[in-house]
Amino acid sequence: MITATTLPSVLLAYVDESWNKPRDVIRLGAVVCDGDGALAIVEALDEIMEKVVADFKLPGDTEFHGYDLFWGEEEWVDVPIEARKQIIREAVDAITSNYETLFVRGLHIPCHDRVWPRWPSLRWVLMQLLERLNDDLHPSPVLVIADSSQYDELHRAQFKEFRKYGTPGYRNSKLERIVDTLHFAESKSSRLLQAADLMLYIYQRIKTDKNPDPRLAKFYAELEKMIFNRGKYVRAWTYCPYDEQPYISCHIRERGE
Repeated sequence: MITATTLPSVLLAYVDESWNKPRDVIRLGAVVCDGDGALAIVEALDEIMEKVVADFKLPGDTEFHGYDLFWGEEEWVDVPIEARKQIIREAVDAITSNYETLFVRGLHIPCHDRVWPRWPSLRWVLMQLLERLNDDLHPSPVLVIADSSQYDELHRAQFKEFRKYGTPGYRNSKLERIVDTLHFAESKSSRLLQAADLMLYIYQRIKTDKNPDPRLAKFYAELEKMIFNRGKYVRAWTYCPYDEQPYISCHIRERGE
């Protein structure tokens, strides 16, 4: 008899995108968790937000949006900086305590456009992220849920082509372990997409802010310790053909002990 414990559990990958300020680098991040982890993250983030809404009189549909929360924009404009820092700590703790791993794939757009001008950068980096989710999480099947955009149907059509012919390049994967199709949702309705947004933004700040204010550098170090010292891999790579921008062309596979 086949029992549930003998089958690989389906993993959930929640995907969001982020651009750097000059918009010459795009990154996609995926927070990966199992069902129990997903439920725990949602419950914890809901509890954090309920307290924040009550304490600071924020709208009930306020999101854990990385940029706004970090810099006090939009709904967060009247929330003091130390309160926002504590909210970020609690949110990151809730996420990193319950997820399986964080994937980050990035692309230097000007370099990419010179090498692959017919492939839009967003579609290319999404393909690379899907390849990694498919291969690195073996043998578990993976259900992919991404933040909705105007390109949802194009991404689904591309995924269908990959299923039939394989991805271009040396991996040539048919993404057999990606379940069904690509699914899309509004971040307003998904704490886990908000978790992906927050984790990707924090990762990007930690790894690319070269000369932060000393107080901010101290906060970065605190968050970095939380992310990398939980005994879980963070799989991250930002690609630049021909190493024209070596500062972002590093392959990082880190895990805290």
